[in-house]
Amino acid sequence: MHVKFLDTLDWGILIAYFLILIAIGVWASSKRKKGSSLFLAERSLRWHHIGFSMWGTNAVSYTHLRAH
Repeated sequence: MHVKFLDTLDWGILIAYFLILIAIGVWASSKRKKGSSLFLAERSLRWHHIGFSMWGTNAVSYTHLRAH
C-alpha cells in the first residue's frame, strides 16, 4: 500500500492550527490569577454540581475500561 505524504499546504494548515491553539492557551492562562481558581471554579459551584461532575467522570471512565 502506498503512503501519501503531506503536501506543503497540509503542513502549513497543521502548523497554523497548532500556533493558534498555543496562542489561545497563552491568552486564556494570562487571564487566570492562580491555578486554584480554575480547579475550584472560584468557589461559585454548589456541592451537587461538583458531585455530579465527579460521578459522571468516574462512570464514563469505568464503562470505557469495562468495554475493552
